[in-house]
Amino acid sequence: VTYWSGLLHHPTKPLLYAANRGTGNLAGHVAMFDTATGALLGKIRVEVNPYELLMSQDHKYLFVSNWASNSVSVVDLGTNRVVRSIAVGANPNDMYLARDGRLYVSCGNSNAVWVIDTAKMRAVHQINTAMYANAPIGATPNALIADREEKMLFVANADNNTVAVVNISEAEEYNVMGFIPTGWYPTSLELAADGAAPHWSA
Repeated sequence: VTYWSGLLHHPTKPLLYAANRGTGNLAGHVAMFDTATGALLGKIRVEVNPYELLMSQDHKYLFVSNWASNSVSVVDLGTNRVVRSIAVGANPNDMYLARDGRLYVSCGNSNAVWVIDTAKMRAVHQINTAMYANAPIGATPNALIADREEKMLFVANADNNTVAVVNISEAEEYNVMGFIPTGWYPTSLELAADGAAPHWSA
């Protein structure tokens, strides 16, 4: 069954990567298309329900959040094979890759954003984005973006109708500075043209 989710075009090659979530509990795949001809070039087997795609800054790796496997697959784009599966929280969805190599993964069923060190290829921290520390599961973080200087990370908490503002200026310490109220169920974030504040859509 085909159920397309994340799309990513290679920055220097005529290649489109498309995540097929499928609808079952079997391993999914990322399809590769030639954007010059439209031809299907191959399929990269990942884990269950691949959702979002990001490429490393050196274009060597593709990161795939796997919604139902609670993991991020790391694909070597030289061989088009998965070389690492990194465990994260429940229902990983959106991702943001900072210039310093930290990969942020919002996990909708864990009230948290997981931080992956892409040099070591392992998760190193969890950021609780719920309204208070011991809140039950239900904040549903599902979208991420940072400011231009990458000092603040903005996280859409869909079921809290807020955007959490997280100080990420220090690699070893993450502080939620506060929450911006939004409309019902925010699902995506974008910076304003001047980079001063995020916009969101519900």
